[in-house]
Amino acid sequence: MLGQNQICAIDTSSLLAVRESFGKTKETKVFATLSGYAEKGFIVFPPQVREELERAEEAETDPDPPLLWVQMHRERSERTPSLEAVRRVLTVVPELLDADSPHEPADAYVVALAAELRDQGFDARVITDDKRDRLPLKVSPTTAASVLKLLSQTLYAFLKSDGTAP
Repeated sequence: MLGQNQICAIDTSSLLAVRESFGKTKETKVFATLSGYAEKGFIVFPPQVREELERAEEAETDPDPPLLWVQMHRERSERTPSLEAVRRVLTVVPELLDADSPHEPADAYVVALAAELRDQGFDARVITDDKRDRLPLKVSPTTAASVLKLLSQTLYAFLKSDGTAP
């Protein structure tokens, strides 16, 4: 289990990868494990993660587990990084923004949230399954976290290393 001073900013990609990484039969258990972390304040996400999931659900009638999870933990876990934190991240890694996206992607906000928490004295990390760089125009949250000297893990690696993977 995470220590008192540890906190993780989780990315949309990791929530969407639960079924792919763990299988449909373990999906409920993984989200229950994540709920335990959220309830203890160990996992946070910026509003942009919820907004990305909501946009993906616009055409569907039944919300999927990742959207249900962020909606359930919105009050406790949704945190907005300061605009200054986002600016600092984008000053160092401007390629984190996707110029081709018509929407504001969560990547910069997830990394900024982790960086801001680190600056506040937390042992902060980024949980993301997005590792694909499209250089020279776009880098992944994994690469951005590395540039900023933030620990970054996939959800599978995070749960496995913490001993809570199903």
